[in-house]
Parts: sequence; structure tokens; C-alpha cells
Amino acid sequence: MHRVLSVVVMLCFCAVAKAAPMVDLSIDGNTWNQPFVLENLSTEGELITSVSIDLSALDLVFDVQGWPAKIEFLDDGIGSYKAYQKSSGEVLDGSNDVLELSFDDYVSESFSWIVDVDFVDPALEFVSVYGNDLLNGIVTVSFDSGETLIDTFKLVDGNDDAVSLSVPAPAPLALLAVTLIAGGVLRRKS
Repeated sequence: MHRVLSVVVMLCFCAVAKAAPMVDLSIDGNTWNQPFVLENLSTEGELITSVSIDLSALDLVFDVQGWPAKIEFLDDGIGSYKAYQKSSGEVLDGSNDVLELSFDDYVSESFSWIVDVDFVDPALEFVSVYGNDLLNGIVTVSFDSGETLIDTFKLVDGNDDAVSLSVPAPAPLALLAVTLIAGGVLRRKS
């Protein structure tokens, strides 16, 4: 019994000891006036160096040129950053389907920005794009440790116009397995 409990404790320490970069990125509501919010949830001091959002598979573009286009960085205490666009092929009035942000002063906690997103289809020119329209958009986040996280936006339960990206998942399978094993050992003991 003590041997099994020792193994469970060792597994807990191993699962916790392996720290990894973690990030949460969300957009809730109309992209015209609601911010993208990027949070660095890393536990070992990893800093975010860049973020890329690719909407090429969604027939959406980032509209940052001309009127009523908009990109606005909110004052989150970051000293120096750059935003630029590139295209994987879909361009509409100078707008592109990929937005890249790079940070000279890396993101340690949070950063937010507002950027107008439009549909590529000209018939939808004056239709608002909400967070949920970005479902399955590809997000790439790079860290100063050299690690890169890539995943897609997912719907937010209970919020019809929001998506978020949380990488890695908050409860790794290893911790779940350790919890289940520990629960079984304690149940047997009683």
C-alpha cells in the first residue's frame, strides 16, 4: 500500500514539475469594438514574443487600412510592439487574412488590441463579424524559450458570440490519471 502511494506522489511531482508555456486568447463580441485579450499563463516566466492569427480558411480578413478599418492597441504597459499583416492568398481592399504581432518588450502577463475583421464576400461588406465567426481560426504563439504553441479558436460555452484559445488544456491527462489512481488507493484503504 505504501509503495502504491509513493508512486502516486512521484507521479504528482513529475506532472507538476514539467512546466510549459500556457496562453489564453479570446475575443467576445463584435471585432469592431471589442478587444482580443491575450493572457500569458505560463508558470516558469516564459514570455510571449509573437502572435499570429490566420483566418485564411474562414473567408475573413483583418481590415486595418482606410475607413472604417481599425487596429488599436490598448495601453497594457508594453513598451514596444509591431503589427503587420500578410496574406496566404486572400486579399480584400488592402486587407489580409493573417495578422501577426511581434513584441520587442515581451508579454509577461496580458495584452489587448482591437482589430476590425470583415468577410471577404463583398455582399457582406457591412455585416458585423463576431468572435464566434472566428471559430477554427489558427493561432500561433511563440515564446522566448523557443517553444511555439499552435491551436484553433474554440467556442466559449454559454457565450454565443465568443471564441477562445487555451493552450495547453488546464487539466492535463496525466494529472487526471494521477487523481483517479490516488482516489482508488484512498478508497481501498478505508
